[in-house]
Amino acid sequence: MTAVHSHMTGTLASLVLAIAIGGQLAVAQTSASATSRDSARLTGLVRDSAGAPLRDAEVTLADASVSVRTGTDGRFALATAPGTHDVWFRKIGYQSVRYTWVAAVNGHTDLTILLRTLPHTLDPMVVRAREDRMFHGTGTLRGVVVDSGGAPIAEAEVQIVGAHADGVTRANGGFLFQSLPAGPMLLRIRKLGFSPVVMSLQLVPSDDREITVRLQRLPDTLDPVVVTERSGYGGSESAWDEFERRRRFRTADAIVLGPEDLRQYHSLPLDLASKLMLHGAEEPQRLRAGHVLSIVGNAPSPRAAAAESDAYACILENGTRALYRPLRLYDANDIQLLEIYPSGAELSGTVAARMDVLRECREEGFAHPTYYVVWLKDAP
Repeated sequence: MTAVHSHMTGTLASLVLAIAIGGQLAVAQTSASATSRDSARLTGLVRDSAGAPLRDAEVTLADASVSVRTGTDGRFALATAPGTHDVWFRKIGYQSVRYTWVAAVNGHTDLTILLRTLPHTLDPMVVRAREDRMFHGTGTLRGVVVDSGGAPIAEAEVQIVGAHADGVTRANGGFLFQSLPAGPMLLRIRKLGFSPVVMSLQLVPSDDREITVRLQRLPDTLDPVVVTERSGYGGSESAWDEFERRRRFRTADAIVLGPEDLRQYHSLPLDLASKLMLHGAEEPQRLRAGHVLSIVGNAPSPRAAAAESDAYACILENGTRALYRPLRLYDANDIQLLEIYPSGAELSGTVAARMDVLRECREEGFAHPTYYVVWLKDAP
């Protein structure tokens, strides 16, 4: 059972937003562009941790300053101009969800969103401030794609997986993406006749990153079918699509680490590094000063410590391979991007669907074991 689902249709209902709140009918006004014949519509249901409809949750379209609240039945509706929009689902005392809505012309998207109750030990206002810091901020990525001799490659496909952005290079091999969400993502570059490149990158708020990517030309003697496959066009796109979907549905306790984040853990085995990630080692120098021992050094005996390091975890390798094995078999240097989803934090259901083949890793209701999605540096 997944916590979030979406449905796309081509039907556009009324452009007046009517939400039943406390038995009253509240009408939200939209801009002129939102009420045009081409506007897109977002509707859905917000539930709490028990699956019950959640009343008075805020649904905010951040970039258009449109906000509505769910009714007594937990439902909401809003409309706006087509495009890519940031939508927040929030209520004090609950963990917020951020959704990247790709609104098509005359499109209708319907969602079911789960907002989990915050533990009583957490201050709701402190949590909200932390979510604001994590979810805000954009950056710019510009670059050039060249061959092994340094000549520019035109019309190479550039896809930023996790930011819902793609395009092709210009005649000079250049590309430019603006207003990208800050955080880790995967950069995928392909062109028929060249070996593809997949690399992780991590933007910070107000970043203006510039990179050069080299593609290696494939031998001219290869069969056309082989060329297509080795250029990155012969296999399934499902792993990339699923990562994109996970990045569209985000909560603050889902951890996604890029190269800059992982670098501070050096060659630590992943079982130890993940403890630091989940417990929040905020400064790299604390790691070098023995912070590992402060978290994992309380084992009563060497035998107990060894048993803990051998503990199995639910791992999805390179987005496709479901494994139940010890985390210590990986170390931070092997990984270019890491996703960690504590129970209930993986809202898209894409990892649960892959892990269902393993009895120990199956999702039950809205709960699941901690999931680790490990993207290796030497992945094809």
